[in-house]
Amino acid sequence: MKVAIVGYGSIGHERYNALLQLQQEGLNFEKIGIYDPYYIGNFENFRYNSLQEVEQSNPDWVIVCTPHDVAVEIVKIASKWNCRILMEKPFGRNYKEALELDSLFNNDLRNRCYVGFNYRFYPGIQKIYADYRNGFFGEIINMNCEIGHGGNPDDAYTWKSSPELNGSGALCDPGIHLIDLLNQFCIYGIVPKYGTAYKGVWNTGIQEEVNLILTSKNPVDGKNFSINLKSSLVHWRSTFRFEIWGDKGYGIVAGRGRSYGPMEYVRGEKWGWKKGISQRESEQLISVSTCELSFYDELKALFFEKNDHKGNLVHRLEPCNSFEALLNMKLYEDCFGVII
Repeated sequence: MKVAIVGYGSIGHERYNALLQLQQEGLNFEKIGIYDPYYIGNFENFRYNSLQEVEQSNPDWVIVCTPHDVAVEIVKIASKWNCRILMEKPFGRNYKEALELDSLFNNDLRNRCYVGFNYRFYPGIQKIYADYRNGFFGEIINMNCEIGHGGNPDDAYTWKSSPELNGSGALCDPGIHLIDLLNQFCIYGIVPKYGTAYKGVWNTGIQEEVNLILTSKNPVDGKNFSINLKSSLVHWRSTFRFEIWGDKGYGIVAGRGRSYGPMEYVRGEKWGWKKGISQRESEQLISVSTCELSFYDELKALFFEKNDHKGNLVHRLEPCNSFEALLNMKLYEDCFGVII
């Protein structure tokens, strides 16, 4: 297998390290190369001098880890090659760009292009998803999800605050991760109802924080339940939470490693305090993780063709194909219709 990484910033490094780990575990790579004309550091494997060189090497996979505005054009070019593509999220900066990209792959049953949503592979998210699919929470009352970047004083001059590079702002990145997760949990669709946006710290035109109320339907009886979504670039304290509240119990995932703190998944039953202890004491700590293997786990699922569960019924999140990514961008666009 030959893999080319286009763009060798922080995410390109993450993908490269994940490839090395897969190689150490026996996955045979004939070549791992990078193309990044702006990277001047050392690189122990092969370096391409142009996209033309990448094409001529006939890679099996191209992993696109460039800024959002550049990624769209690179994927359009790579779609003409005989390779599969992993494009880091989002799938374009808006729904129009997503439609253009998806049109390049829909004749291939959309199995040639995948979009990197590594949050699907956080251990806490995988476990709360399995509990949800297994009915642990019962009829859903509410889902609550939140991501906030702590940021720094220089963010006003980075891609995060640029309408050209980061689309609308907080809802595009990092908020698209929450939209992707919600689309995986809420299989009967999501309807945006109301939203607000704040733009007053950097004043570059982007949405610096977005708060949304959405609804979906319970898979059991079709009743509506509410969803709260918050995505912020000006949160000052790095935060990630994903909560499910049902008529039988609840699950809370908090943290995502590094400055966010370790990811803990806590599960509780309704009225657990009736066992003679406090509600919090009645909860179960299901998992604790640093989340450092999410890029590795995502690539492993891609390269080993997914769904290899040896006949067992296992509920787990899989890599995001271009059709799922298109649905994410459709919901992303729909949200703008309710934001005041």
